[in-house]
Amino acid sequence: MTDNELINAIQKASKQEVDAAHLPSAATGVLSSEFSERYNERTLLASGLGYEVRMTDGARPDGDRPDGDRPDGDRPDGDDDGDRPRLGVYFDLDGRLLGDRPDDGDRPDDGSDGGDEDRPGGQ
Repeated sequence: MTDNELINAIQKASKQEVDAAHLPSAATGVLSSEFSERYNERTLLASGLGYEVRMTDGARPDGDRPDGDRPDGDRPDGDDDGDRPRLGVYFDLDGRLLGDRPDDGDRPDDGSDGGDEDRPGGQ
């Protein structure tokens, strides 16, 4: 199964919310290095397939933004009015990042054009 096929299967599958601590160490390493400017909103497990991690540029769990400012529309409870940029990040069960990544242009048969704008499920 290709990365894109696995991502599509994860997106369509019934998923269970899990604590981010359940992610494999390889996935937590990728999140902390490649997505350090984003906040993990939700971690979902599609049994037998992999993980979907929903990331946002928005508020941290305490409701504060890293710079201490909350943009208009953010509510103090950490929810928002839907205008924050979101990104779906996908991992297989071993914690390998799935899909196109900026440094993946040389992976054979991955269909990557070198940018993450076309990341399946990315928003």
